[in-house]
Amino acid sequence: MVRISTLITAAAVGFSYVDALPTNPFGLSGLGGGVRGEIAKREVVLSTLPDGIKAVTGNGAVPLRLDFNDFIKDDTRKNLYLLALSRMMQTSQSDPTSHYQIAGIHGRPYVAWDGVRGGNNDGGYCTHADILFLSWHRPYLALYEGSLHAHVQKIAKEFKAGTEDSTKALAAAQDWRMPYWDWATNATIPELIGNTPRVTVRMPNGQDETIDNPLYSYKYNFANAQTQKNELPSQPFSTAKQTTRVSIDTLNAQLANIGSNLRDRVYNLLADTGYANFARFSNKGTTTAVNGKLDSLESVHDVIHATVGGGNGEMGWVDYAAHDPLFFLHHTNIDRIFAMWQAVNRDNADAYLKPNDDFTSTYGTYAIQRGSKINSNTPLPPFRKASGANYYSSEDVKSTKSFGYAYPETMDWERDAGDFVAWAKEQVNIKYGKGAPPGVLTSVSSATNSMSSTSSSRTTTTSSRVTTTSRTTTTSSRPTTTSIRPSTTPARTTTTSARATTTSARPTTTPSTTSARPATTSSTTTTTSRTTSSTAAPAPPAPTTTRPATTRPATTSSAAPVPSSPVQGGTRPPRGQRTCSNTPWYLWFWSGLWDCFFEARRQHQNQHQNQHQKRFDLGDIADIAGDVVNTVATVVENAIDRIPDVKDLIDHASSLISGDQYTEYVAQIKAENNALDGTFTVYVFIGDYDKDPKTWPLSKNLVGQHSAFTNIGGGHHFTGAGTVPLTSAIINLVANEKVANLGRAAVVPYLRDNLHWEVATANGEAVPSKDVENLKVGIFSSDVKLPCVDGSLPLWGNTKPEYEITQGRPGGLCQGENIV
Repeated sequence: MVRISTLITAAAVGFSYVDALPTNPFGLSGLGGGVRGEIAKREVVLSTLPDGIKAVTGNGAVPLRLDFNDFIKDDTRKNLYLLALSRMMQTSQSDPTSHYQIAGIHGRPYVAWDGVRGGNNDGGYCTHADILFLSWHRPYLALYEGSLHAHVQKIAKEFKAGTEDSTKALAAAQDWRMPYWDWATNATIPELIGNTPRVTVRMPNGQDETIDNPLYSYKYNFANAQTQKNELPSQPFSTAKQTTRVSIDTLNAQLANIGSNLRDRVYNLLADTGYANFARFSNKGTTTAVNGKLDSLESVHDVIHATVGGGNGEMGWVDYAAHDPLFFLHHTNIDRIFAMWQAVNRDNADAYLKPNDDFTSTYGTYAIQRGSKINSNTPLPPFRKASGANYYSSEDVKSTKSFGYAYPETMDWERDAGDFVAWAKEQVNIKYGKGAPPGVLTSVSSATNSMSSTSSSRTTTTSSRVTTTSRTTTTSSRPTTTSIRPSTTPARTTTTSARATTTSARPTTTPSTTSARPATTSSTTTTTSRTTSSTAAPAPPAPTTTRPATTRPATTSSAAPVPSSPVQGGTRPPRGQRTCSNTPWYLWFWSGLWDCFFEARRQHQNQHQNQHQKRFDLGDIADIAGDVVNTVATVVENAIDRIPDVKDLIDHASSLISGDQYTEYVAQIKAENNALDGTFTVYVFIGDYDKDPKTWPLSKNLVGQHSAFTNIGGGHHFTGAGTVPLTSAIINLVANEKVANLGRAAVVPYLRDNLHWEVATANGEAVPSKDVENLKVGIFSSDVKLPCVDGSLPLWGNTKPEYEITQGRPGGLCQGENIV
């Protein structure tokens, strides 16, 4: 066994020659054909863990993978990243440590990487819709990071010794780890990634130079056109010069339009104990799902792929996705959310694979045979340990420290083991819960309860004969929201779908005939309305919490600013030093600063007392139908699921919360993953929408979407599932007096008449719901108990199918049916 030290420096990934490896059901023989290109005749074993990245066990500290927006604040760290990624992309496509080769592990060109084969030859090594989805991608990312890390170390040493550039580069290289793109916090793509084709970097010779931005796209470098057609046979990739995405303006607007829904899905997955089971949480296959809990981290991940790639970008197709450099930023965030979930469920025996599990690989991969049994000790090919003789297993990669990294929300070395889980739950609340329904309604509940108590104590007389409580009625008005997101202008798409659109409307029966819902047609929109059934089953009573008095207490010395959107990555002030001014509004409840809500509300009302703002009108969609909105900020402001600020919800508290509970609503969706021979999306609306499918991703009444992410041609035949949370949108409707309250008696009839779903292919072609194999859409409700302290999470009650909403509609869940 000989170390090939000439390929990369001592800090690089190591290679070794081997004579043979035993063949087993997973096809892990390394001698079946070698790696591609110039070294195809040699048998090369690549250890995943590079010499410069050390595994750590226990509570030892490790470097952090950072949010991309925080990562690039350090110019030296960013410069090393751009230089390293550029070199990795310029490395010969026949080199197993090149961007092209490592990307090819995931899918195309469907050839053996590092000599590992033995499974199916009709796909890559990735494990989608499989129990190994999350654990397999962890060493995959470590391999990519290891190759980048090797380049970073080499480049840092190339700067002239003794210079400021050299000192900074060597320091930054010591704990360098690749960043992640947290689309669940800010769904839009950072400018440096999405809208900067050329970038200026500081070269090791000390000179600034403008180069092709390696984050913007990967430029293919095939020896000839025929080789490209052989390895990437599908159009447009067989002739593409570089990777592409949906145009940045349109893409950011589309992502912003579903940003709140992505956040809500991630929060529910992390916080709801119904997902505290690894098999259920990890993958989109319905074999591990249960009624009312159909979501998974893989399903949320699919939406990003489908949206970013569209019909012509690599990210939209499983077999091509990894060639886009954004893939690795996206998947690093998936790994991070997985790590956060592991931290929250650290004490849960069902939160990971076990040695005695008996799952089955239904479809196999390039190196795993169909029908193989899977447990925590199942090998994860083609990722070898440093010895070269064995492969990593899920047991080996359970901790991110196995590959020498952690995330800001998973640092376990700064606190006692007994406090870690509570701290991890607090991070989930801070990162994703503050804007989700449980976090917002917790703040509303706290503010109104304190207000009611304070009002009563301050207005009740001390007379022994009579007690008088005064109540002041106020009108809550809403401030104009200023988005911090960059202004972008999506291009208008005018392509007309060749296929007919069939809405999910339920037929309405009249005395003389049965017909579709009545429609009012204009030049650009189709407006539909539905007749409420007079025979609807009675729903449970609405919340009955007494509406709190709105008399406010006298202000304190620490006057509160009007709440605004929190700064990204903000941290809590030290305990004991919190005031209204130095504590973000979404932490006022957790910090006991209830008076801050009153003062902020007073300031807000004084500032806007003559204004009465309504965000949208469900019957008016003229500004979107047939024409895309102008800016991301406009999309965010108009989005139906954007929850108003806490101060705007205080007057609606009794309509939203009953005691310490509220009712949550979720659309559960399943369909055959290859039903349309490629990636497709189910769009869920509340309210009217234009019938042109090109407008659906930017409709202001779009609540969210479920995407089936597939190979070109459809791939494997299985049922995939996901969810679209509806509660944020309904809270918005309550605040705008479209729905009386969050109770089932008010919400179910409204959704029956106003909730719709449509299906479109990746190219924006509408498909009737009845033509989508095994499509089922069901609406489920559950009562949720609000959290009471920092380190606790909401408690979801049992889910209840609301059949009345979907009964009798194409693809709708019918009375008595189970969705899985």
